[in-house]
Amino acid sequence: MKNLILFDFDGTITTKDSLGEFLFFSNGFLKFYFGALCLSPILFAHKMGFISSDYSKQIVLKYFFKGKSIQWMEAMGNKFCEIRLPAILKKDALFSIKKHINDGDDVCIVTASLSFWVKPWADSLNLNVISTKMEVKLNLLTGKYNGYNCNSYEKVNQIKREYDIKAYKNIIAYGDSKGDLPMLELAHISNYCSFNEK
Repeated sequence: MKNLILFDFDGTITTKDSLGEFLFFSNGFLKFYFGALCLSPILFAHKMGFISSDYSKQIVLKYFFKGKSIQWMEAMGNKFCEIRLPAILKKDALFSIKKHINDGDDVCIVTASLSFWVKPWADSLNLNVISTKMEVKLNLLTGKYNGYNCNSYEKVNQIKREYDIKAYKNIIAYGDSKGDLPMLELAHISNYCSFNEK
């Protein structure tokens, strides 16, 4: 029987939050910082605990991505994975991923980020991706979630929809935040903050 390997992405495989990196990369300096200024009341309310991370994240995604075409997002995601993402990947995390691949395990990235800036890199390693999805109408992003933000217990829900977890010898999970705890609890072997490279 194979093992199922579950990796969180942001902070576990990367040294920085990939959403912020992608927002800057895809929008440029001026639009990014103007957007950050416009959204500062929302970001402050989230930091103070007045609104949830899911709600504040959707507002950010709506501000920057509403009306963007799938083609634009995919093109930007491909460029991001080629140009920017390699600089923020942890070498020891990559080593672990490649070891699991060589061992014949099924490896999946489970992330609250959108697949646009994760999947091109994951595809290069033949990794599966479970991620937050955005609603699309007439080939354009509406700015709303399609389903739920893939974080906390929603990570477990989506893992169970994607995999027959009873078919695996072991489930091994890697994460670095409280949003990963339900996924780590699902696993037979949990690795919390295993990759400390900065």
